[in-house]
Amino acid sequence: MPPPPGDQLLAGVENLLDWINHPPDIPTVVRAAMAHYQFETLHPFSDGNGRLGRLLVIVQLLRGAVIREPLLVVSPWFEQRRVEYQDRLFEQSRTGAWDQWVGFFAAGVAASAEESRVKVERLVELQDVLRRRVQHAGRRGKAEQVAADLIGNPYVTIPDVRRRYGLSRQGALNIVRTLQQIGVLRPAPFAAANGAQFYVSSEVLEATS
Repeated sequence: MPPPPGDQLLAGVENLLDWINHPPDIPTVVRAAMAHYQFETLHPFSDGNGRLGRLLVIVQLLRGAVIREPLLVVSPWFEQRRVEYQDRLFEQSRTGAWDQWVGFFAAGVAASAEESRVKVERLVELQDVLRRRVQHAGRRGKAEQVAADLIGNPYVTIPDVRRRYGLSRQGALNIVRTLQQIGVLRPAPFAAANGAQFYVSSEVLEATS
């Protein structure tokens, strides 16, 4: 059971942060597994502990140079195994047997890493497809760049394109229209907060699903 709000919980969080910032000389994935367990056991917030705990995993893997970019997404693997995940946390609390918890956690990180690798390779291939589609339409330069950049940001508005690429409004409008005509973009069923129409690359969304 997590400690109630107060000095005990505060001390537990401070101890965890100190441990994370001055970790023992053990493999990074093991450190991340131990810190994740402790964070979820402390459960310091009324909401968002799961999301923040998984974010903490990525931060530790980055700091330990296990990954170079925050491309790893561990949430789906653990969410798909929520009951087992919770049972493993409870079992660790009950028995103190770290091997079982660390093994389960490491399997999740490995599976998530493989899934992320496949998605990145798929996106790189799609980026080349989109770029070549623009070239075949007789457009290069900014239009080609906008199409390639959809890999990292599949939603755009005309004001976004204008600002990001230093274009006039008409220039941005022409590019978005061209990308619509060749099937790279389509209107999204919603608008931005400022009322601007969003356009989306369905192929990028499909590649990341």
